Amino acid sequence: MGLNYFKSRKRLDFSPHPFDVGNILGLKRGYGNNHFLLKIYGLDKTKFECYYTYHLNYFLSSGQDAEKDFLSHVWYIVQKRIEHFERKDPFSSEHPRHLSNIGKLTEFQQYLGTRDKWNVRPNDVLVKEKTER
Repeated sequence: MGLNYFKSRKRLDFSPHPFDVGNILGLKRGYGNNHFLLKIYGLDKTKFECYYTYHLNYFLSSGQDAEKDFLSHVWYIVQKRIEHFERKDPFSSEHPRHLSNIGKLTEFQQYLGTRDKWNVRPNDVLVKEKTER
């Protein structure tokens, strides 16, 4: 069985924790990343730390690796989703929503940068950050 990074909503739970991922039917195997990202779009950036910490604590409590591995995974899926939206047709009717999602994911990535003690982010991001100081 693969790593389970995010705390999922239990099936038919009518009062789940607001940060649990999934829907009323639970979480279909393989869709955890999608549901994790979906929650970010609706979060205010003041909630990013609570959201990240909630899922990090779940990950660590289930005896899976360390925060470095969790951060690396989250950074990767956020980056890939930003790239996905950037490849979308800029003339489609969905373009404003894609731009909004890119903006929210970029804000979340900036938050992730504050958690990165191990330099798991790509070198180009780290170099750019150092040259801006």
